[in-house]
Amino acid sequence: MAAGRSGRDFSTFAEACIETKSYGKVMCLDYDKSPIFDSPNPFVDYEVGLQSQDAICRKLKDALAIAIPIQEQPFTCGLTSFCDPLGLGKAVLVPENVGIDIDVEAHGIGKIVSPNNKQGWNNVISWVKKNKEETMEMGRRARLFSEENYNSKIFCKQISQVLHQVITENEVSCS
Repeated sequence: MAAGRSGRDFSTFAEACIETKSYGKVMCLDYDKSPIFDSPNPFVDYEVGLQSQDAICRKLKDALAIAIPIQEQPFTCGLTSFCDPLGLGKAVLVPENVGIDIDVEAHGIGKIVSPNNKQGWNNVISWVKKNKEETMEMGRRARLFSEENYNSKIFCKQISQVLHQVITENEVSCS
């Protein structure tokens, strides 16, 4: 499944699903609607229009893997969508992006695809289709990775450290 709002390449992702005969679902806004969405096919469902994050997550929880098909660009894109597979315990399929500095392959939580690369998407989608157990294991590792590195306790500790540092650097001595 794929969802998102900024700089997405849903067309290439959908074409790869169709070519590999793999079921996919795309949830996007009206401005991301691609002409490929107008041609019915048995492999990709499209939901075009605004949905709440809660509604999207309820659908993403049923995914085997979550794809973040982004276009090549020199700025951060897809970072919020990157949190979805981590929190939902799903494998993440994502192009390299300057703003996402987590090597999903090194951590064993997903696969990297070059942006705007239909053959790359074909390869990754085919791999997922053939390796469902390993894909589910990637999802379990993704959830564990997020629990160990991006939880509320860590966040509070980091905020506390920043506040203590600011207070220490700005203490005023009374004379």
